[in-house]
Amino acid sequence: MVAVFQVATLTVAGLAVAVPAWAQPRTVAAAGEVGGRAWPTPLDRPVSLHLRDVALRTALDRLAAAARVRLSYSAETLPLDRSVSVACDATPLGAALEAVLRGAEVQPVVVGVEQVVLAPARVPAAAAASDEVPNASPSAPMAVARMAVLDQVVVTGSAAGASQRALPFALDVVRASTGAPGIGMSTLAHGIDGTVPGIWVWTQSPSSLLARYGSIRGASSFGLTAPKIYIDGIEAANPLLVTALSPESVERVEVIRGPQGAAFYGADAISGVINVVTRHDGAADGGRQLEVRSGVGAAGSAFAEHPALVQDHGAALREGSGARSRGVSLSGSSIGAYVPGAGARHLFGNAYARRVGSAWALSATAYADGASANTAPSPLVAAALPTRPGGGTTGGGTAGRQVPATDAPRQSVWQYTLGGTATHAAGERWTHVVQAGVNGYRLTGLAVDPVAVPSSVDSALLAARGGADRGTLRASSVARWGEERGLGGSVTLAGDWAVLRDGTAATASPDVPRGPGAAGQVPNDVTMGHSTWLQTAGLSAQATAGWREVAYVTAGLRGERNGGYAEASRYAALPMFGATVVGQRGDVTVKLRTAYGRGLRPARTTTRFTTWHGGGFGARVPDLAPEEQRGVEGGVDLYVGRAFGVHATAFDQRASGLIQQVSIIAPGADTLPPRGGPAGARRITYALQNVGVITNRGVELEATWRAGPLGLAGTFTRVDSRVRQLALGYTGDLRPGDRMLEVPARTLGVDASWSAPRWAATLGASRAFDWTNYDRLRLAQAYTSNAHEARELVGAPLRAYWRTYDGVTHLRASVARDVVAGFGIVLAGDNLLDRQRGEPDDATVLPGRTLSLGVRARF
Repeated sequence: MVAVFQVATLTVAGLAVAVPAWAQPRTVAAAGEVGGRAWPTPLDRPVSLHLRDVALRTALDRLAAAARVRLSYSAETLPLDRSVSVACDATPLGAALEAVLRGAEVQPVVVGVEQVVLAPARVPAAAAASDEVPNASPSAPMAVARMAVLDQVVVTGSAAGASQRALPFALDVVRASTGAPGIGMSTLAHGIDGTVPGIWVWTQSPSSLLARYGSIRGASSFGLTAPKIYIDGIEAANPLLVTALSPESVERVEVIRGPQGAAFYGADAISGVINVVTRHDGAADGGRQLEVRSGVGAAGSAFAEHPALVQDHGAALREGSGARSRGVSLSGSSIGAYVPGAGARHLFGNAYARRVGSAWALSATAYADGASANTAPSPLVAAALPTRPGGGTTGGGTAGRQVPATDAPRQSVWQYTLGGTATHAAGERWTHVVQAGVNGYRLTGLAVDPVAVPSSVDSALLAARGGADRGTLRASSVARWGEERGLGGSVTLAGDWAVLRDGTAATASPDVPRGPGAAGQVPNDVTMGHSTWLQTAGLSAQATAGWREVAYVTAGLRGERNGGYAEASRYAALPMFGATVVGQRGDVTVKLRTAYGRGLRPARTTTRFTTWHGGGFGARVPDLAPEEQRGVEGGVDLYVGRAFGVHATAFDQRASGLIQQVSIIAPGADTLPPRGGPAGARRITYALQNVGVITNRGVELEATWRAGPLGLAGTFTRVDSRVRQLALGYTGDLRPGDRMLEVPARTLGVDASWSAPRWAATLGASRAFDWTNYDRLRLAQAYTSNAHEARELVGAPLRAYWRTYDGVTHLRASVARDVVAGFGIVLAGDNLLDRQRGEPDDATVLPGRTLSLGVRARF
């Protein structure tokens, strides 16, 4: 969502504060009265500070640092990302705070010689009758955190943070749920599906530790469609491994869809960018605060004798004020055997520290998460396979028997992020930012399954192991100039360097027939891969010019050199152009925007290392062209006060060079398996091939509405993703005019929330409609049958195994109640319609209806 606001300037006793239209008072006559007040100590301390277009959080913390006081506030009562500008000289701190906070329902209260707390103010009757949103209860799930008004400062797509007003492309902000505990892992699918238009993340089985994106404005790869993901500005080494986020650790998630972000973030941002912003706040009273939650429930299943135990627990300790804070949090969730042999666990940990001065800010983050799961075969696949005489299945593996949890293969992923950011504001005009950090992961036995034949019956599919580490260093400077003759704007110059060590490899399962020639055996733990070093260096420039805060033009260009990649991906020039027009009349604001961008993904990436299933990864990579996507988007945003907002975006993008793992017959392999022998002896293997040209066109709609305690939000996306032209030498099953596999034609999401002083409730639904994918059960039967030759399972004959999927509705709900101050209970339900199968294919099994009861306490 993109928010736009007419900004006015209030002058209070030498203090100038830019305030959005919704926050402007109905009368400005009180301004002089504020300047003449006698403020108590320490609110009488004079401050001098000049800031332009910064977040309210930044303005508050720097005012506190300039006055040398501890300023405490709660993120639940303030719009901390709201854009403000401050220019004060020898102004009392109280007057500065009152002007900056104008429109917010808080007031500064002195609680000590050096401490000030921003406490909730008594809401007057006029405000109670308006469309202002009441504060939610501490245990409220807050699933609908989207507001019609989003004049917030965002860090995605800018070096030092900028207001969304001038952004020419669509950008959504998803607030982390404060949480219904006990409903399982906080997956990306739960947070994004139906909330962010244009993106659909398939709800995966808990035993799958890789994210699976169905669509990001259509297709940008095969099995590897994924945005470029950052955690506090540090790039994730493998975005497919970021499957869940901790509610205790995450403040918000900012999302750019399409290639427009590549001009700032570089190669591999072909389909979009997700920036995870973690929490760095202190305690509400400036002291120390402990939050704990615990939830226990059960997940039903038609494939297990008993419901599976579900647990979700977390704790967070925070201390300090906004200008000087630190904290640590731990959380974990688990689910039992929803199918025989299955089960998964997820653990999160986070530590942070932040220090703010009047002209500088330092922050540090340490974030880690680990997941483990049993690799249990799908019971649907097991039931579909023919039985051999004497028992077992023709698959020759574990798919035909129920596997105890203690015997099922175990897979695990551990990830970490260490980084820091230093910001220096040299006056009102210049801001300098330096970010440095490292992100990495370690894999053990990771099951990967992005091809047609289910891995439990295809002996060519391997498990990934090893790890990778990516170090990132970025320096940027932003210059802003004010409104001179109605003109203003900013220029951003940035340079970055990253190095990646990738030791991810594919490891063959024991006693699996493989390789050309006779049906020999591969020794246990044979690794097919090697360690690789890749480097990226880039320079970017971006300029935005505005006229009377009505019209904006933005242009950016990034030059990049990729060392260690294929020759075709070594150099890249990534442009972005955009324009914005804003109009306002009364409470109605309209914004028109358009943008063009180009993104590039090298053929050799960590995601492709992780999911590669062929023999000898590097053999054909130098011959492959990079994946590329370019295109335009245009949209309109309409706001009516704070209560209502509508956003519409149309996009037309062209993707070329997309790389697919194409099934081929291994040289010298038998076309039929030996009679009565395992199907793996036919040895179908996989090769990387460029497909050709794909067009992605569609429309995204989003609406939000709030009236008092009731909030409604909805999204709708329609996408047409089709093959337009095939590359020379492509031997796969796609043909010109075909719809891209696994891309839903439509997605829909609806959310409702009710927030009262002691009660809160949420209800949400999401659904994907109409996509084409493989009938994996029929493929498993054909693969294990002696009646089909290998040539019937490669190339064009695979089209006979295509089918259309209609999708299922995901329904969730929660109710929260504050029992006493600081203690509440939450009842939550997920997958309330009890749909365990149906997407993204007919072989995937999900947990059934899940109900849980949780408690939440704050000390």
